[in-house]
Amino acid sequence: DWFMRMQPSGGIPVAKIDGRVITESNDIMQALEDTFPDHNPLIPPPSDPQAPRVTPLLRLERQLFSHWFRWLVSPSKAGDPQQREFERLLSEVDAAL
Repeated sequence: DWFMRMQPSGGIPVAKIDGRVITESNDIMQALEDTFPDHNPLIPPPSDPQAPRVTPLLRLERQLFSHWFRWLVSPSKAGDPQQREFERLLSEVDAAL
């Protein structure tokens, strides 16, 4: 009951940080970074040589999850557009890593 009041769609992830409800995983990570700056970082600091790779990889992860979920819940057949787009993104992930 309390969860549905906080997140009426029932979707996850969701976090309540300093009274603010946040429903996107990347935004949750950034809010945790901002709220707890003295802890081990979830995201590399800007001074880290790997930092420029983080935002594009996180964006790609969101796209991959979104397309995977659409494919999962669609009444699809093998080789349909949802599957092909998901497989295209897998190739993009492979190339990025």
